[in-house]
Amino acid sequence: MDWRAKREQLQGQADSETAWQEHMNLAITCLEEHLCQADVERAAQIACCSSYHFQRIFSFLAGVSLAQYLRRRKLTQAAFALQEGRPVLEAALEYGYESPEAFALIGVHTRISTENGRQATAVPAFWRQCREDGAMDRIRKAAGIPENTPLHAATYHCTDDGYDYLIGTHWEGTDTPGEFTVLTVPAATWAVFPTAELSMAEAQREIARLWGRIFTEWFPTSGYELAQAPELELHFRLGDDLFRNEIWIPVKKAWEIPRT
Repeated sequence: MDWRAKREQLQGQADSETAWQEHMNLAITCLEEHLCQADVERAAQIACCSSYHFQRIFSFLAGVSLAQYLRRRKLTQAAFALQEGRPVLEAALEYGYESPEAFALIGVHTRISTENGRQATAVPAFWRQCREDGAMDRIRKAAGIPENTPLHAATYHCTDDGYDYLIGTHWEGTDTPGEFTVLTVPAATWAVFPTAELSMAEAQREIARLWGRIFTEWFPTSGYELAQAPELELHFRLGDDLFRNEIWIPVKKAWEIPRT
């Protein structure tokens, strides 16, 4: 029996505790069945309450917000899809996200040359420099985040011979501390490519492979092209010496030649 048939049985019983729990379960089942296009309003109707009330109750029951829950479930499904051997971009687009608002990153940046493949050594060297000269610790202090919190990276102002590269973290301040750069990331549609949970060394190798696969396997057949926004590489520490990375690529539908 699916959630639709079950809901028919529960009509008129919404006031009982058992029926209320059943309605919540049906609403969550509906969301799970449509993760790519989750309809919170529809789920709230199934739960016999307003959207606001549904989201508030969900956060108390699950311990996380509904938005966080859906995002984690999408990432999990995308990871399963990749493990099944599906094309990397197919999985990412099916569980892609939209950023409704602009945000900012604070950090330090440099210009990376792509001549003769120099970026392969220049990017790791820049990370090493920032770690050794204390820039990473100063970024964390300026942003008010704990020590050893992984920092993120952004690639922008790309040209034929190189690109700007920023190491930093999320920023909500209004002023820019003297030595740092604040990069505004506009609202965009993002294709999100997560890695599995890996050790630091494994995560570093996997993220390099993932960048290559996105541009050589996914873009050529995806029907999408790069949008005008920074490309992001996000890093997360999960505990037990495990890490997960995400590559966020701003995309837009590719231009198509009209058929005649």
